[in-house]
Amino acid sequence: MNVTQQFVKEIPSSEGTIFEFQGGVVTGGVGVILENLSDVNSLVYRFQQSYDRVTWVDVEFTSSEGDPVSQFSIPPSTGRHHFKVTYSRPYLRLFASGNLTANIQLTHTKASALASGTPILITP
Repeated sequence: MNVTQQFVKEIPSSEGTIFEFQGGVVTGGVGVILENLSDVNSLVYRFQQSYDRVTWVDVEFTSSEGDPVSQFSIPPSTGRHHFKVTYSRPYLRLFASGNLTANIQLTHTKASALASGTPILITP
């Protein structure tokens, strides 16, 4: 069963945790859509994973040129980015900055209707 959560979030001017998946790796990864709602500021972000929520490492993606990339930017009024984020550690977070408002949508597969799924902590 697919589980989707959508929310509007204020992104701080300095880097901070925007949301965090806790409690295990989501099979098949997490679909993430990020939309910059600002007409002025760029949304700068990266995904990070951790074993212990103390030491975080960037999740790398392969660019169209074949190079590893871990940090991205969505300029003002240019639309959105859509990612499938796969990770191997129990915790995944979106770390971002920009002093703006963003629309965020998360989609993942829950193992069964009886399973509680992976909890999401949305930071204040």
